[in-house]
Amino acid sequence: MQVPITASDLVAPNAGLRVWDLDETLDHGSLRRGRQQAVLIGKVRRRWRALQTRDKPELLAFLSYIPTTPNRRNTHIFSSTGGYLGGLWLADPSFITRQMFYDLTGRIIRLPRPNQRFRIYHLNENNSTGMLLRNDHDEVRPGRYVIMSSTGRDVPATITSEQPIRRIPSTDSSRDQRTNQRHFRDGLQARDEHCVITGRGGRQGRPMEGLAASHIYPVAQLGNWMQQGHEQWITDDTDAHRIGPNRMFSLQNGLLLEAGVHAAFDGFSFSINPDKGYRVVCFVEDTLGASGRILSPTTRNCDRNSSVSDECLRWHYHQAVLTYMRGAGELVWDLGDHHEMGDMEALIAREDAAEALEAEFAMRLMPYVEAK
Repeated sequence: MQVPITASDLVAPNAGLRVWDLDETLDHGSLRRGRQQAVLIGKVRRRWRALQTRDKPELLAFLSYIPTTPNRRNTHIFSSTGGYLGGLWLADPSFITRQMFYDLTGRIIRLPRPNQRFRIYHLNENNSTGMLLRNDHDEVRPGRYVIMSSTGRDVPATITSEQPIRRIPSTDSSRDQRTNQRHFRDGLQARDEHCVITGRGGRQGRPMEGLAASHIYPVAQLGNWMQQGHEQWITDDTDAHRIGPNRMFSLQNGLLLEAGVHAAFDGFSFSINPDKGYRVVCFVEDTLGASGRILSPTTRNCDRNSSVSDECLRWHYHQAVLTYMRGAGELVWDLGDHHEMGDMEALIAREDAAEALEAEFAMRLMPYVEAK
């Protein structure tokens, strides 16, 4: 069924266009995919008169969707010329300043010219452009935002083509009694003593119970680590038999975390910004109470070989932004019942089977990585 566009469907062009709910205005054969909200893009405003003669199915070509995302979001970012760019969940308080929001947004978008400056504006409920979001230290609030040029004009911003790495949930394989794993585990326990995010430790008599020696840069990504020359981030001069041939088992690449925090950190649900006071930034709903916490000073107030690497933290932070803010966001692999080696069919059947298998084998072989 086609419903003609009338003046009552649209408001004056200089006031923007109202939001439609596709489930209410379009028939069931109109490209619906879950509960999606359709938002008319900015360029439609300039063609308002011509659009009065179009029907609603035809208008789908001019719509920008808030897509179904793996994780709930209360903050959305749009291009001024159309398209959904990304978003995240902002807690209350969010501990994310407007200045940080500009930085985060810059990581997930691509502009026509390298290093092109942009501005972020509020997007009103009727989809008109609202007030400028100032680049200051005030806290950003949940809402809808639109990317404009530095002069307030439309700019064709698109989603960055940079992909986040694939990371599967890992176990504390450093419990295996290999020299480098043992050095990594024992060293982090001695350095941190408690979870470096929550401050909690084990129970009396078993202070390390429930705490995991966690890699910031995962050993499953050893190939990328070597290809990109990231071993230069590690200034630890400990013997290679202890920190591994490529330094990945240096304490500089590790944090002591309790189990639930370890899983969330592995999946990039939160990260640590070393350039903003080592504060925790959450990109999804914070069920751990981690948002805004400061990384334990034990990770830095120690000898040079043990102090956490800022470069490793910066890498993890950037991956978290790409994983949870870019476009509709990414899912962390959850192999579930198919995690055992006896059932590889589920892995092989995946669209990204080669990458999944590479990461899975790397995780399984990690306990045997040791300098010879």
